[in-house]
Amino acid sequence: MAFDPKSVAPEVTATLLGGLIGRVVTAKRSTTPPTAPWFAVAEYRNDRDEVVGFLVCDADGACSLAAALSMVPAPMAATAAKTKVLSEMLVENLREVFNVAARLFQSTDGERIVLSTVHLPPARIPAATEALIKRPRSRTDFALNVTGYAPGNLALFAAA
Repeated sequence: MAFDPKSVAPEVTATLLGGLIGRVVTAKRSTTPPTAPWFAVAEYRNDRDEVVGFLVCDADGACSLAAALSMVPAPMAATAAKTKVLSEMLVENLREVFNVAARLFQSTDGERIVLSTVHLPPARIPAATEALIKRPRSRTDFALNVTGYAPGNLALFAAA
């Protein structure tokens, strides 16, 4: 069975991310999704090298998750979000968060899903990737709150 983002419960998302970063994370379904231009886009693929889906974060969500992973002070995360410039450490942290988040894309058939690519500024999102995100088979949006950091938005997309 193919991945369906709508089947991912907010509690599952919060527990996975909170367990990784060691902070209380809350997630709730949102009607304010991250919109283009997206700040951070993670692409996930299966063993057949087919795109399965994407995780998209706004700047606040991405910087809060990345900073919380290694206890970077919240003001530094806020500055990174505002300027849209991430230090090398925050980029590495965000990649690790996205790598662990691959578990959110697991389907019931046990297919192995892995993080394939992460797109961050100043690089542009490739047109083919952007097209898939703009016309997903399915999507779900979460308002995310990492204790001690700015709230943000995260969305899961199933590739068409």
